[in-house]
Amino acid sequence: MFVVAGKLKGRKFFVPPHLKVTEARIKQAIFNIVPEIFKNKIVLDLFAGSGALGIESISGGAREAIFVDKSLYCIKVVEKNIKALGLEGRSKVYCKDAFLFLKKCAQEKRKVDIVFLDPPYRQRVTTKSLKEILKCDILTPSSLVIGLSFFREDIREEGYSCLFERRYGDRMIRIFRPRQKK
Repeated sequence: MFVVAGKLKGRKFFVPPHLKVTEARIKQAIFNIVPEIFKNKIVLDLFAGSGALGIESISGGAREAIFVDKSLYCIKVVEKNIKALGLEGRSKVYCKDAFLFLKKCAQEKRKVDIVFLDPPYRQRVTTKSLKEILKCDILTPSSLVIGLSFFREDIREEGYSCLFERRYGDRMIRIFRPRQKK
């Protein structure tokens, strides 16, 4: 796998053969839709896997990427990739269940600018994740949640406005912004 955009464009990183990969064309689509939004932002790569989306964000100018995955194997892959690309100073890595991590963020009153939400398809937890992100109050009014899911997954986006939605093969990209509280 390789970085598709930004300062690290063309640099290779490791993705284990059995890990679900966000295809280059899908990553490219995301970073073409919103190319400038990563500049100086704090990005949360929830369900990080290989860390591809967080790595792309840093390459696109993000100030910091936070990588979260409950799999120790995935976390070791993320750490290997961060080190290989020289991104240690702009990365934080947590081996933790996504929902427990969100609760920890709520306790710490931590805010993020962009959340990548790319959970394993079979878990079908996109709606649950969207609800938990709102409940834990980690978003600012201008934050975005960029969700990738199986195109047939029924997503309920209460509390969000869907700014973009497009299907790529069996995957769907959706970009959400939290609705303003009244």
